[in-house]
Amino acid sequence: MIHSKYYPVRDFLLPVVISLFFLSGCGFKTDQYSHDILINPTNREVKNNTIDPNITYDYIMKSDGYIVGIEKTRGIGDYLTKCSDESFENQHSSLCKTVSSHTPNGLYGKNTILTHIISFSPDDKPKPSYSECILFNAYGDIQNKRDITPCQNARISSETDKFDYMKEAVDSINLLKNDIRLRIEKKRPTHIFLVSTGWNTAQGESIQNYNDLFTNLKKAANKKNEKFEPLIVGITWHSYIANATQGTVDVGIAGNDADEVGVFWAGPVLHKVLEPLGAEYRIPVRLIGHSFGCRVVTQALSSKSLYENTSNSSKPVSYGLQCAFSGNRFLSKNTGKRSEDDSLENFSEVSEKQFYTTSDYDKAVQKPAEIGIPYVGSKEFFKIAGEDSDFKKIITQSTIEIPNMYISKLDCKGDKITLINASKIIKDRAPGTGKGGGSHSDVWDAEAGDLIWNLLKVCESK
Repeated sequence: MIHSKYYPVRDFLLPVVISLFFLSGCGFKTDQYSHDILINPTNREVKNNTIDPNITYDYIMKSDGYIVGIEKTRGIGDYLTKCSDESFENQHSSLCKTVSSHTPNGLYGKNTILTHIISFSPDDKPKPSYSECILFNAYGDIQNKRDITPCQNARISSETDKFDYMKEAVDSINLLKNDIRLRIEKKRPTHIFLVSTGWNTAQGESIQNYNDLFTNLKKAANKKNEKFEPLIVGITWHSYIANATQGTVDVGIAGNDADEVGVFWAGPVLHKVLEPLGAEYRIPVRLIGHSFGCRVVTQALSSKSLYENTSNSSKPVSYGLQCAFSGNRFLSKNTGKRSEDDSLENFSEVSEKQFYTTSDYDKAVQKPAEIGIPYVGSKEFFKIAGEDSDFKKIITQSTIEIPNMYISKLDCKGDKITLINASKIIKDRAPGTGKGGGSHSDVWDAEAGDLIWNLLKVCESK
C-alpha cells in the first residue's frame, strides 16, 4: 500500500528482501563473517590478519558510538520485489539494478540483513575504560559466551521465541534512534558520523580503522585547541570472504553488496535516524567511506527519496577516501556517457558538500579504460575530471602540495564536488595490506586525520 509519493521504509524493504531466511527449529542462519564482535573472548584481540599475523585487531570501539553489523543470508530461492512493477522500476532503476544482481541463484546470490547493533561508550578520565552492550542481536542469547551484556530495551532473539527477523531488523533502526537520542542528550557530541570501510575488511579490522582515524582526528583538533567529541555509527558488512575465491570473483559481488547495504540499511540509518537528530539538536552530520565503503555511504545518500519524513533533516557532508566506484555515477543520464545506472547525479540535493581523494600511488582503484570512466580514487579519474567538459561542470579540483598544510581553493559549495589529489599523503602501503593495492589503505593515519579535520572546518566556517 502506498502512503505517500514514495513507499514507506517498511513497505519498501519487506517485499524487496523477503524470503531471506531458512528458519529451522532454533537458528538464524547467515554466513556470519562479521558478527565475531559478539563471540570473541574477553580481550577481543584476534590475530586474523592473513598478510601479517603479528597484527591484532581490537573489537572495542574507543569512541562514543555504535557498530551496525550486516551479514549475507543463507536463504536461497526466488522472491518478488517492487521492481516487478514497471512504474516503480522506471522511477528507481538504480535500486532495481542492485536488487536484480542479488536474486538468489547460488552460493553468492544472497541478500543482506542487519543482524546486530553494539553500543560503545568510553568512560571519563583519568584512566579511560570502555563499556559496551548489545542493542540488537538476531543470533540468539549469547551473553553467556562472553562478558558483553544487553543494553536497556535491547532486542535479542532466542532459540525458543518466535522472532520475525526482517521485522526486527527494520525495527532495530528505531531502537538505534531512541538510543542515540538519549546519548545526545547526555553527552552533547560535536559531530555525528556515519562511516564504512570497504572490501575484504573483517569486522575487527574495520573497528581498528575507525579507532585509528578518530584518534587522529582528536589529535588534529587538540593541536588547534578545538573541541571534538564525535558520535560514531560504524557500518561493518559482509565484505570479507576467506576462501579460494577471495580476490577473484568476490570483488565484483562485494561491490554490488556494498550498493545494496547502502540502499537498504545505511540509507534508513542515515535518513530516518542521523539526519533528523542532527537537525533537531543542531549537530553536523558527516559521512566517511573508504573504497567500496564509499558505495555504502553514497548509495545511502542518494536513496533519500525512498524514505519518509525527511523534510526536517540536515544535509550531511560526505568524505570519500580512495573510492572504488566509477566516476560516471556523478553524470546525468543526459550526457550519454554514463555506462552504469547507480546514479549519484542528485549529489547537490542530498548533501551539503562532497569531497573525494585521489592518489597516484593507489593501484587498487585502477581500471582499464575500455571498461568505462575509471574509479574515483584513481589518478586517471583526476586527469579526466580536469579535462572533460561534463565533469568540469560538476567537479572542482585541488592538490595537496605540502603534507599537514591547509589546502587552498576549498569551499563548501554543494553544487560542485571537490576532487583532491592527495598523493603527497596517500602514498605508502599500510601495514597488513597486500602489495598489489599500493597506497589504497593509507587513509587512517595522522596525515589523513589532519586532512579530514581541515575539510571538517571548511564546511563549519563558511
